[in-house]
Amino acid sequence: RYIMMPIDDTLKWCAVRLVEWYKGTTRNLAGMYVAPCEEETGKLYFVDFEGETIIGPSIALSTVKSNPQLAKIPAFAQGKWIEGNILLYSMGNQLYYVIPWYRQEANMLLPQMVAIVNAFTQQMGFYIIQNPKDPNEVLMAATYAFQNMGVELVEKPERFELNGTLLNIFHYVR
Repeated sequence: RYIMMPIDDTLKWCAVRLVEWYKGTTRNLAGMYVAPCEEETGKLYFVDFEGETIIGPSIALSTVKSNPQLAKIPAFAQGKWIEGNILLYSMGNQLYYVIPWYRQEANMLLPQMVAIVNAFTQQMGFYIIQNPKDPNEVLMAATYAFQNMGVELVEKPERFELNGTLLNIFHYVR
């Protein structure tokens, strides 16, 4: 997936690949590969999360599916909503999974909800989209989900720090 990540205090587009522990008893993250774009195209970083407990995407999804508030919504509880791509974003000093949910209508998928899960604490927030054909509401859904979990969003964090060990830098472009 391509996401915006803060690198050296600058937001950059990066390809990111999450790595879960091989044959682990939990589905936590071991680390992630980050391949920045633009002037750093061709570089590949591995951020090692050893010593940190960071849930993997399957645990984030399970956290949403087991939420007691969402269980009261018939369409969600009956599995009529379909989860979209599970994306991991870094904001402030935290990692968050952003998970959109859709409903099938005729030959299209309409956005129904955005769920946010903190990858460190499993704290969760969500926003149910009232009018999936309203582009402004859909655009703001993730922001509302963050607000529902008590996260204050700011334009740019003062400094981002991701704890881990950089093992190697691979240069693929000569």
